[in-house]
Amino acid sequence: MTKSLSPAMLELEAYEAQIEARAASLVPVTDAIDEAEGYFDRSKSVVKKSYKTEYKARGDVRGNSDWLFTTLKALTLGDDGKLDIATLESIVEANGIPAKYENRSPGWQGRMRMTLGLRLRPVVAKQGFLRLDDGQTLEAPSAFVTAWKK
Repeated sequence: MTKSLSPAMLELEAYEAQIEARAASLVPVTDAIDEAEGYFDRSKSVVKKSYKTEYKARGDVRGNSDWLFTTLKALTLGDDGKLDIATLESIVEANGIPAKYENRSPGWQGRMRMTLGLRLRPVVAKQGFLRLDDGQTLEAPSAFVTAWKK
């Protein structure tokens, strides 16, 4: 399934620079506040508390808010906020990576998104762009490429 690109997608490169500048100036959030809000229920998450605190400070507890995260979020989250698994798999496969993820225990969709994103990052950094499922490409910002190129 191909989604049309939103106007926000066209501004992602500028948005990433704003996020990086903002993240550099943020004050850490206390663990007590986060726990009171219920963000760190260890029985439901495999993500370390320190990462979630950092993600929350950047504005989204689902991930690190880098260019690829923001782009995939715009392309693969439905209006209901749920992951469109077929779209994520087709984008990952369009970039030459098998989208196989067999673990279906509770919370598997989030782990799938995280795992496939981690597989995708060095590939996108090496090629310099993200290939979409319809063949279009989105150029990766230089800051992203530098951070993930191995």
